[in-house]
Amino acid sequence: MDQELITELRNIFIDEMSKRIEQLAECVLANDINGAQQIAHKIHGAGGTYGFNEVSDLGETVETATKIGGWNEIQSGLSGLQTWLQKNQ
Repeated sequence: MDQELITELRNIFIDEMSKRIEQLAECVLANDINGAQQIAHKIHGAGGTYGFNEVSDLGETVETATKIGGWNEIQSGLSGLQTWLQKNQ
């Protein structure tokens, strides 16, 4: 695959993840567990689709935690996603 295309796809993915991570953070601040679950599900799936396993795993952690009301795990997963984003922007 053309390196330019790979770079472009990576940048698109990171831009989209930036938006979703911001939305997730807003849901967490608002104690909106349903919204957090929906966004985490999208992050989980997109990470796997694009081959970003760390993002997928963190999204899965948050998604699973929303199902049991595990706010500490949700915060931890969100923090991991924010750290990943800072390293990859």
